[in-house]
Amino acid sequence: VLARALQDSERRAGFMLRLGDALRGQADPVAIEGDACRMLAEWLDVDRAYYAEIDETQGTADVARDVSYGGAGSLAGTHRVGDFAWSVAILRTGRCHVIDDTRTSPLVPEAARAASSALGIAACVCTPLIRHGRLVGALCVASATPRRWSEHEVELVREAGERLWAAVERARAEAALRASEARFR
Repeated sequence: VLARALQDSERRAGFMLRLGDALRGQADPVAIEGDACRMLAEWLDVDRAYYAEIDETQGTADVARDVSYGGAGSLAGTHRVGDFAWSVAILRTGRCHVIDDTRTSPLVPEAARAASSALGIAACVCTPLIRHGRLVGALCVASATPRRWSEHEVELVREAGERLWAAVERARAEAALRASEARFR
């Protein structure tokens, strides 16, 4: 058991190293989001991965780029936060929400189950990104079939979300600096 745990830990560390390397050299925040989602979806063998930037004052969640496989439609676009209020309420607390089956989970209200099904989401893990006490984003992975998520998978999504946020913020800061320098010149 210990040997398997060590092996899982080493594999996860290797994935996180590859993810960090892939995101480090990029300057476009949308490309960063797309690459992180693609790598995470492939690693976890899920049908969909996406990063949503949340602006609760505007009541919107923007998905600039997502990754979907197996016929799952894209979620790219602007969505109303109110349409996923149950999810946002959990994320706002700073906790991941881990749902093995959206049809039976007590976390998913009865009224929201049809919407999850229509989106092809039968199981999901979403990790919040909280900055200065506010929910600013969420990294989510989803499966079209019910799935039991391991603690290692949940931790991987959480850690990938933190790295994704850091890479996007770095890219935005560098772009702002370049723009400022150009104006100064």
